[in-house]
Amino acid sequence: VLEKGRCVGIRFKHKSKMQEIRAKKEVIVSCGAINSPKLLELSGIGNPEILKKCRIPVQHELPGVGENLQDHFGPTLKWTLTKRGVSLNEIGRGWKLARELMRYLISGTGLISQSVGTMRVFARSHPSVEEADIQIFGTPYLLDVDGNHGLSGSKGRQSMSRVNGFFLMPQVQRPESTGNVHINAANPYGTPEIRFNFLATENDCRIAIAGFRLAREIVAAPPLGNVVGEEILPGPKVETDEQILDYIRQSGTTTYHSAGTCRMGHDDMAVVDDRLRVHGIASLRIADASIMPKIISGNTSIPCMMIGEKCADMVLADNEY
Repeated sequence: VLEKGRCVGIRFKHKSKMQEIRAKKEVIVSCGAINSPKLLELSGIGNPEILKKCRIPVQHELPGVGENLQDHFGPTLKWTLTKRGVSLNEIGRGWKLARELMRYLISGTGLISQSVGTMRVFARSHPSVEEADIQIFGTPYLLDVDGNHGLSGSKGRQSMSRVNGFFLMPQVQRPESTGNVHINAANPYGTPEIRFNFLATENDCRIAIAGFRLAREIVAAPPLGNVVGEEILPGPKVETDEQILDYIRQSGTTTYHSAGTCRMGHDDMAVVDDRLRVHGIASLRIADASIMPKIISGNTSIPCMMIGEKCADMVLADNEY
């Protein structure tokens, strides 16, 4: 809710009734890199062309809202294992899975306590690169997607595969490519249009190919190479740079690290300043991954906690509590 260039509260629907809450001091938006720009645009803050197309009155022009979308993106490579006891697939089914459930309930340890990507590799795509621009995360088991252990996507019903193996996922950690996310109607219940625009630069493509090849090098090296069976995805036929890049484009997935769509700065495309205040709107801040000018080279969860802590400090300081 905006009045005379100031955010004074929020309007929402609860139990089929529209309600409004007024803020004494500030409103802090923390909806993430997809929904924070969506909320701003629905409120009339953003690119006038997009707002007018959705028949939303322009309250404040900020062309950077929804732009600069970044994420970590990469393909999945899968291998079988020839030695028992290396993969976790054997304990993820049947009575052994029940045992693992009991283990987790009693001690909080074991298979169920693990997340995806229990192994992390940070590497440089070339010796001339100063800092790691590749991350490879690996998981010591295979999942079947609707019964097919050859699929790499996450759509469909997943279950622990009966094939003992593992997968790696190499990602471009410092992407140059940017996309955007924008509403397509004045409907708060509608989904925005998300355009990631992955692998849009030559350097991003080079790094993606280097990460793919590095994953294969790691798997081929001992001691892991001594117990690896076959590469079941994408398989040995994918070998040239062109084939690798095509496979990445066709099968790659996001890791849900979306960032940058309400970025911090002081230029014409910036949305918030260095105290997370929305440019041109008083009493409105944003505190989530959307304020990152550039996506970080690792997972976004801990940095988002830091952004929240920092925002809290600045709110207290600015309001002299």
